[in-house]
Amino acid sequence: MIRPAAGEPGRDTGAPTRTVRTRESASAILVVLALGLVFRLILTQALPGSGFEVDLGAFRFWASNLAAEGPYGFYERDFFHDYTPGYLYVLWVVGIVGRILGDIGDLIKVPAILADIALGWLVWSMARELGAGRRAALIGGALMVANPITWFDSVVWGQVDAVGVVFLLLGLRELWRDRPERAAILTVIAAIIKPQLGILVPLVAAVTIRRALFPAGGYGDEAAPGHPGGPRLGRTTLAWERRVRGPVRILTTAGAGLLTAIVVAGGFGLSIVDLAEQVGTAAATYPYVTVNAYNPWALLELDGQGIAANGQWICDMVIPPSEDLGATSCDRAWLFGAIPAVLVGTALLLGTVIATVLAVARRPDRRTILVGLAVLAIAFFVVPTRVHERYLFPFYAVGGILAAVSIRWRVAWLALSIATLANMYVVLTTLYPGNPQISDWLGIGPALRSPAGVTLVAVAHGVGFLWVAAQLRDGALGRLRRAIRASGARVGPGADHLTAGTPDRHGTPPDGLAADGHAPEGLAAAAHAPDGPAAESPARESAASIQESSQEEPGPTAEPPRPRYRLHSWRPRPGFGATRLGPWLRGRLLDRPIRPDRTAVLRHERSGRLDRLDLWLVVVLVLAALTLRMWRLAEPYRMHFDEVYHARTAT
Repeated sequence: MIRPAAGEPGRDTGAPTRTVRTRESASAILVVLALGLVFRLILTQALPGSGFEVDLGAFRFWASNLAAEGPYGFYERDFFHDYTPGYLYVLWVVGIVGRILGDIGDLIKVPAILADIALGWLVWSMARELGAGRRAALIGGALMVANPITWFDSVVWGQVDAVGVVFLLLGLRELWRDRPERAAILTVIAAIIKPQLGILVPLVAAVTIRRALFPAGGYGDEAAPGHPGGPRLGRTTLAWERRVRGPVRILTTAGAGLLTAIVVAGGFGLSIVDLAEQVGTAAATYPYVTVNAYNPWALLELDGQGIAANGQWICDMVIPPSEDLGATSCDRAWLFGAIPAVLVGTALLLGTVIATVLAVARRPDRRTILVGLAVLAIAFFVVPTRVHERYLFPFYAVGGILAAVSIRWRVAWLALSIATLANMYVVLTTLYPGNPQISDWLGIGPALRSPAGVTLVAVAHGVGFLWVAAQLRDGALGRLRRAIRASGARVGPGADHLTAGTPDRHGTPPDGLAADGHAPEGLAAAAHAPDGPAAESPARESAASIQESSQEEPGPTAEPPRPRYRLHSWRPRPGFGATRLGPWLRGRLLDRPIRPDRTAVLRHERSGRLDRLDLWLVVVLVLAALTLRMWRLAEPYRMHFDEVYHARTAT
């Protein structure tokens, strides 16, 4: 029995019989995410307890304290706490689970590991929503999951940057879908987890005001969400969100963000003023031009000291001595004339934010918003003072979407990834030796710490910022638009537009097909539509070929023409990333099969073969099992008397 392969054209039409690429796309990203999770779990077992000991100790102590005493009044307790309340809610849950299991241990790393995987899924799904093809979106998700910056930060270091970035991307997606209230809620949560993630706040405000007060062109060169050619609204969009427009949306968006801040801070007994003071306290903890961030500020030198010169921090303002225990004082600081470096950095950052916001507000389509957020993400690392080495982490999630659709962005993303990884590596392994399970594995720490190494990484970050900022130009945005279209066109002929079938052995057309000898209305319209980008689509070419073949007269010796079954254009069922989990599972279980039952035909067919993907999964499972089952198998080194066991058997 000969039939077209899945997704391949039938013999009588140029359209595919039925594509399974939607299912394969979801399956592929799930495999990538599963492999990323397995790798992180193996790495956690290989380096138990690894990380920056001071941070891990603080996280574990806070988690235990929150589990024992609850969050309310946390900031009034007599110990060090420089984190804002956002991530402390996560630590509260970790502490409760740790009390149940008996010890927190490496459980402290689980939220960040799961957030890494969530970022891979978000990069994949948002690239698809932006218009990327299946392959391009899969590349973006795989790059995000495999990027060493992510697993070095979450597994090796024990940091939590990925958790806040998940909310940052969710807020960006809601802004794409013109649901500013939801975007404000998610953005505020991200900013309360990590204050540097507040970079999305000015964009949410600018886009909301632009669309409310100046609706003409409020979506750039795209259609409004929910309209053909525009972003999709999503199944959970309320009728109120679809219907209400105008200045009231500015008030509702601001109210949603403010209420979120009040609720999140209120759980810890903080007011909005207290929350702002906590953010200021955290920022004032390190009054230096750079806190191990290899950016252009690291090249400065004062009295022979500096990050590039000898690894020493330079104050960014003069701070007189204080009677407060542990307060930092600086009698010498880097000044531009009489202006402290902190004011110069703040002014430069504000100027960058204003310029970016104006560029996005001028044309607030999804591409421009995405590029604008990427500019602010890298600007927050390069431009101001008091920056840590991990502050560029959000850029790699935002830029991962762009790297999925554009070769130019992919090259820049990879180059900056190398620079940031080098910065993080030297800080953890070389500048702060003695941390558990941490060593200079590659032996490159001294080279990266040298003046030449610091300069190379700092220049790479500075040049990267200039290149990313230049991508807000009209010409660069136009190239990005063409790159997105090109990535979406590389999905195969007709894969997403048509389906065709052949009659069964009784000559009966498949369900829902017409055999009237004329092209369906949708295909006929496509065949005679004016020239344009859509005119080159596989759907139009297939429609034209159907009509031409139906007008041909058979020759005198030709066989009687076989009936050609014309198919209406169809939409593939929603994929894993396009709907909620429940409807997706029900659809997979209850959908009527589109192919006839071939059990009898395949009864005597030989068994399948072991392909490369099967072999790879077997290898991963075996390695994971060996790691989990064999790790520390020799311990304990001597026998231990088990009182519980013997007490139970004695009865």
